[in-house]
Amino acid sequence: MLKSKRAGEIRDRIEQMLAGGITLHTQIVVVPGVNDGEVLRDTIFGLAQYHPGVASVSVVPVGLTGHRQNLPDVRTLARVDSRSVARTVRRYGRTMKRRLGNTFCFVADELLVHAALPIPPASYYGDFGQLENGVGMIRDTLTRFATGTPKGRAIRERGIERVWMVTGESFGGELRRQLPRLQTRFPEISLEMVEVKNKLFGRPVTVGGLLGGKDLLEACRGRVRPRDMVLVPGEAVNENGVFLDEWTPDKMSKELGVPVAYGWDPLIGVGAAHGGLEGTFIDVEAEPAPVPA
Repeated sequence: MLKSKRAGEIRDRIEQMLAGGITLHTQIVVVPGVNDGEVLRDTIFGLAQYHPGVASVSVVPVGLTGHRQNLPDVRTLARVDSRSVARTVRRYGRTMKRRLGNTFCFVADELLVHAALPIPPASYYGDFGQLENGVGMIRDTLTRFATGTPKGRAIRERGIERVWMVTGESFGGELRRQLPRLQTRFPEISLEMVEVKNKLFGRPVTVGGLLGGKDLLEACRGRVRPRDMVLVPGEAVNENGVFLDEWTPDKMSKELGVPVAYGWDPLIGVGAAHGGLEGTFIDVEAEPAPVPA
């Protein structure tokens, strides 16, 4: 699948980096029928042999775009597959905690959402070392919603009356469930949300971090009006504030005629770091869904 003559050198590269004093946070991309089942077990337990140099491993589902002409025949995980992989990795994590003193292997948020399984508490994610791999982002965001300092008054003083929270399909269902409770923390302004389908990459890509600026723009066009502000996913832009399709929030702002910013900082402060409260406000369970036979 990798089409690389050096793809089999992964152990050598791991050992080379560890010898150089580099701590590794690794990732397994699960491809059904290729590296799930016993192969997944062998990979996780094999990486654990390098602990603590290999500090953690995340398990994420293979991401396929809608543009796969002349590419290897690879399928995505069905919901029943996602549920099996997620529960298996959670079980291995409990084993690792007994052996290594920490969970070591973690389930990506995208996998949990697709499996319609609960989002774990903050304690599951340890130091959130896999956050940039999409592990713990939902819990971290919901903790911020619950414990961060609302900036509603400052936003209203700028003449803004409504904020559109724009996200991908993966987080859309959860944000929709949390929005009424989040609104109670912002009496000065109105909060609305937009769930965006990814046309840039096509199905089955649903994460916010892979949304292009044009898709975000078109989802907002016709909804926003003067005195609105639009917040797009912070993970969708690079360090220079540019989307994957070369659009920018500034360009979106000019098209829509309203302020456009990325991330949650304009709306709410950081609050408790990676956890804090785990009470009723941020108890999260993915929307139930039937499991296909």
